[in-house]
Amino acid sequence: MFDPDDIDAPEIFRDLGRDAMKVVGPLALLLFAPVILLIAAFGGLPDAIETSAAPAAAAEIPPEHLAVMQQVSNQTGIPWQILAAISKIESGFGTNMGPSSAGAVGYCQFLPSTWAAYGVDGDGDGIADPYNFRDCIPAMAGYLMANGAPADMHRALYRHHRRYRITEGSEEIQMRRIAQVMFGFGRPRE
Repeated sequence: MFDPDDIDAPEIFRDLGRDAMKVVGPLALLLFAPVILLIAAFGGLPDAIETSAAPAAAAEIPPEHLAVMQQVSNQTGIPWQILAAISKIESGFGTNMGPSSAGAVGYCQFLPSTWAAYGVDGDGDGIADPYNFRDCIPAMAGYLMANGAPADMHRALYRHHRRYRITEGSEEIQMRRIAQVMFGFGRPRE
């Protein structure tokens, strides 16, 4: 005959917990694995989720430059973090404006022929000046848009550097890493 006093309750619960994990573990794997695979297949979380800038890095950007980058970003859809990364790599936010060994000049390091095609007077002073960040940042955005941005930033950034005959991957990946790590935008594409 069955006697309830003969049952060791802690042992039953221990066995129940162990047996439940045998079911819950694979079930969780079955439910979450497709979600993780889909996120990986589509390049991770949407960039809008990943746009909080690292405060120390954003503080490196001169405030007037950041304001122009954010304004141009709002007008064009190109993330300001990408514009900041270009500015950091090309001239250190205006601290080294060339000319480069390829002959590129100014804040965003445009070749003179490319500046002639894409340069703009962003500050309304009547002069399209590649050394002026207020002119150069909108010009860079225009150049990137002409090459596929914001929908295809990879192509646009590659076209930006291909004009210098830099192989795909070197500075383009560096630019994306800076945009990600320093300014909190997206993931680098390698």
